[in-house]
Amino acid sequence: MKIAVDVLPIRSDGSAGGAAGFAVELIAAIAKLPDIEVIVLCGSWNRDYLRNILPASVRLIQMEGTKSYTGIAAADRLIQKITKRLRRQNTLKANHVDLLFCPFGAAVFQEQGIPIVSTILDIQHEFYPQFFDADELEHRKKFYQAIVNRVERVACISNFTKETFCNTYGYDPYRAKTIYIAIQNRFQEKDLSILEKLRLTENSYLVYPANFWEHKNHKLLLNAFSMYVTKHQNARLVLTGNPLEQKPYYEKLLKQLHIQDQVVITGYLTQAELYSILDGAKGLIYPSLFEGFGIPVVEAMQMKKLIACSNLTSLPEIGCSSIHYFNPKKPDEIYDGIAFLYSREMTDEIRLEYDKKLKMYETGYMASAYRKLFYETLKDHASYVFQQGCSGIYTDGWSSGQIEIFLKGKKGSMLEIQCTYPPFAGKRARVIYRENKYKKQYRVPAGRKFVIREKIQQDQACISLHIAKTWVPAVKLRNEDQRRLGMMVHELMIKDENGAKTFWEKQQDAWIQC
Repeated sequence: MKIAVDVLPIRSDGSAGGAAGFAVELIAAIAKLPDIEVIVLCGSWNRDYLRNILPASVRLIQMEGTKSYTGIAAADRLIQKITKRLRRQNTLKANHVDLLFCPFGAAVFQEQGIPIVSTILDIQHEFYPQFFDADELEHRKKFYQAIVNRVERVACISNFTKETFCNTYGYDPYRAKTIYIAIQNRFQEKDLSILEKLRLTENSYLVYPANFWEHKNHKLLLNAFSMYVTKHQNARLVLTGNPLEQKPYYEKLLKQLHIQDQVVITGYLTQAELYSILDGAKGLIYPSLFEGFGIPVVEAMQMKKLIACSNLTSLPEIGCSSIHYFNPKKPDEIYDGIAFLYSREMTDEIRLEYDKKLKMYETGYMASAYRKLFYETLKDHASYVFQQGCSGIYTDGWSSGQIEIFLKGKKGSMLEIQCTYPPFAGKRARVIYRENKYKKQYRVPAGRKFVIREKIQQDQACISLHIAKTWVPAVKLRNEDQRRLGMMVHELMIKDENGAKTFWEKQQDAWIQC
């Protein structure tokens, strides 16, 4: 079996979070299997990084990013545009790929006839939409709906993730399988000089290894820690992970809380430095509001560290009973977690329970489970039920910059979309209509209704309409709507060869056939 793996989200600075380590670990494990050949789809920004850390047997194909062909900027841009289009159209088939695997979820490089397996990491945006701006929310909803419509099978990193994904998006649970993330063998050597550099003494500080995303809950952790420090001046907290341009804000917050001498924000660390900090800690404090899995908890169990952890989402499932759980929304309970870590010592009983739980997170098991899922997907590909749907149109009728329509058994029917491009957004809109390999460009005049009418070419039609020029109501209309919009869609209709009409109507967050 030959599989292609899309890893474009990986960055060498760690900004992709723990999912990047999971993807690399899984690719390396799968590549060792004798019956699987792996091709990695990468970008110019991570090609060299991946080449250095993946097995030599893995072949890399650059799908995005800049590359010099002639040394002449204008010519290179033209060639890049052409080759990018060609790569997107036929890379998988040209390389005789049997299956596309997307460990970050989104099936960007889909090609007709090639089955897809995606990993579902979490659907945090459905629980905490306030942590995302309007564009990001739109993007996430659109790509998860695309997974429902396009992807044959999904692997979920916890039972919690599987249940919430299937229930929220109506995905068939039979096509979803829980496969836990394995313990990552990323820590090989230590660099103990980092402890001296940061003035840290082994077994005297707590650590929280997390990028500074909102759901990681750093602010409440620091409030709880400041309360603890008033009574325990020797306590120290180390925050690793990418500050994501927020370091000045948090440095100011530490001063306001009077804990600037007790808290260390490390910024970027090498693997050896991070290993030294984790292994030298008294314990792990983990107050995250939302996790699809919780890799640092598993790594802390592997290092035999005391753990105080959030009791929300997947974390109780991934952890064990020897962990102290708390409600991360309550500073008093986070305080109790900190006190637990400083007042307890590691015991043989805890170590034994950790070892028992860790058997569930072995790399060999993870690779074997994915191998089985890949083969099951190939076997069931012919009987896969193509799900109809439409995404990219809001309930008020406005579209985003991309509309996607998925239809089955409508070959020969006529698709009609009645729409209007607003006059304040421009004189006209360029709309690119695609169905599989078929493409047509429309010029939609502003200020009046326009009908896009196309004959459906395929039994399983993947149709997209790209609106080249979008606009933001907050800018054009001076209101609070931050969405990036395209056209007003008045009517979406399918007329079959006998003249019978099927209309699609707005219901809740989607357009569905009525």
